[in-house]
Amino acid sequence: MTHFTALLAAALLCSLGAQAQAQPLRHDLLAQCPQLAAELPELLASAKQQVQRDGVVRAQLRIDADGRVHIETLQGDRQYQGAVRRALQGTRCGASQVAGAQRQVLNIRFEDPLTPSLPTHYAAR
Repeated sequence: MTHFTALLAAALLCSLGAQAQAQPLRHDLLAQCPQLAAELPELLASAKQQVQRDGVVRAQLRIDADGRVHIETLQGDRQYQGAVRRALQGTRCGASQVAGAQRQVLNIRFEDPLTPSLPTHYAAR
């Protein structure tokens, strides 16, 4: 579980960093919601253990000026959507320094980091 948690945190940070680079006018999500990087992998680890297969969920979030997180859309593996929704619903971020709401996108990948990545013709030997 610790490998999965580390991998999910890395994927989350990469997704957040790419979003911040693509939209330079927005504030960095990790700067505004630092608890996401620490808490989200742990909250979602049990979902991976229950479903026991790889999957991807894309979540569009709106963070209002008071720091409340609103989930606008969830796309991807339906078996993981409920866990992602529950994990994000209670999230509060710091009050925004910009007028109006901010939109962010998270791409959350559920995968087993210990799965062999050898091509099948090597795995059969």
